[in-house]
Amino acid sequence: MCRKLRAAHGLLRRVSEIESAIYEELGDLPAARRSCEDYLATHPDDAKMLIQLAVVSLRQHRNEEVDAFLNSPPDWMSLPAGYAKQIVNLYTVRGRYREAIQLMYEVRRRFPEGRTQLQYIHTFLFHGRDSLDWLEANEVAIDTAVLLRDAGGKERRYIIEDRADSNIESDELPISHRLAQEVLGKKVATR
Repeated sequence: MCRKLRAAHGLLRRVSEIESAIYEELGDLPAARRSCEDYLATHPDDAKMLIQLAVVSLRQHRNEEVDAFLNSPPDWMSLPAGYAKQIVNLYTVRGRYREAIQLMYEVRRRFPEGRTQLQYIHTFLFHGRDSLDWLEANEVAIDTAVLLRDAGGKERRYIIEDRADSNIESDELPISHRLAQEVLGKKVATR
């Protein structure tokens, strides 16, 4: 059916995507790759098809190609959440946990539904054997999570952020906020 549609209408992204997925499901990875590459030959910047090709490359153990894709991934902001999550999964499989966590943080902010939150947590929990030392902080700075306690003993966590779209309702404090200014540079207290 896909071949007939291609013959009648030329290369259509959705048809090429379905064709590649069918070949991938059948285990014919070279045919899945050809389907992606044929489409990308005329539409080289199609983000969805680039992601599909990266997934096929991963299954073919063409790790250099997957890493090349991850070194310059498409702009996920214009894509549905599922495609951004596929990029996160590719980072994770390639052992690039820091990049996976950082991207998943951004995806979680943009698509705050439950499954996205769950994948964000999953990305942290299953980061391989790599250390998460890069998350440790000795003093409060930009991109630091802080636990603050008010005079009544009520605690609240915030992330100090240098971004225009910081959202206090989501526990993000812009660096211009009075509270952020008060804690920036403070040393981390131990309990």
